[in-house]
Amino acid sequence: MAVEVRIPAGFVSTGWGTPTVCARHGEPAVEHKRVQFVSSVSPFAYLLVLLGLIGLIVLAIIISSNRKQVMATAWPFCPQCLQRRVKSLYVGAGVLFAGLVLCVGSVAISSSEGAIGTGLLLGIVVLITGAIALVRSNWPIVAGGRVIESGQRVEFRRAHETFAAQALAAEQAAAQHYAAQQAAYAAAYDAQQAAAYAGPPPGVQPYAAPDAAAPPSPPQPSPVADDPQPAPATPADALSTPAAPPDALAPPADPPRADQP
Repeated sequence: MAVEVRIPAGFVSTGWGTPTVCARHGEPAVEHKRVQFVSSVSPFAYLLVLLGLIGLIVLAIIISSNRKQVMATAWPFCPQCLQRRVKSLYVGAGVLFAGLVLCVGSVAISSSEGAIGTGLLLGIVVLITGAIALVRSNWPIVAGGRVIESGQRVEFRRAHETFAAQALAAEQAAAQHYAAQQAAYAAAYDAQQAAAYAGPPPGVQPYAAPDAAAPPSPPQPSPVADDPQPAPATPADALSTPAAPPDALAPPADPPRADQP
């Protein structure tokens, strides 16, 4: 059963969470191709082709000005996808060649103006059919994806259930990872704010600008003895040295000699 899947363009361009099965059939991929998904143009714009060369020029301008692109470096394709592309190539080339032969043959064989006009008209229709078949062999059309929402997502209208389940699981895993990352950032921010409001840690002086006056330091108490005792008073007479007696200053007399009477 086909379901509609919309994958973020960032997943497609980076290859993150790319399913391992093809989008159209849900079978394991055997080849990975570089695919450029583009946005679609209104079907009514292709009516400008009926205006001839001028209509083609206007259509080309419309497509180039409004087209959004998303590049996938390695998009999965199964064997059925490869067979579908080869078949579209062969059919488109064959029809295109048949239309070219019809246009040339109608001009060469018929000589009447009406027959030439009818042959050319039929040949042009066949050429357009062959060109459409060739366009359908492009990898984005084989994958079944187109760019929507101004290039923000790639839509698969008829995706297989297996492909849809893998794409949804990848998107949910990305959402959980983003939520966990945001929670970690919020916790780190809260911790930083709490540390800022709590002030500097113990032992760290707060920063003061060079031109700011430093706050006055509190007075420090002078060291005193545990049990101060008053010093004893010294008498005035104890501070002066007493004078020596006159006899003490004179040298002692020589003792009498023995030969003296």
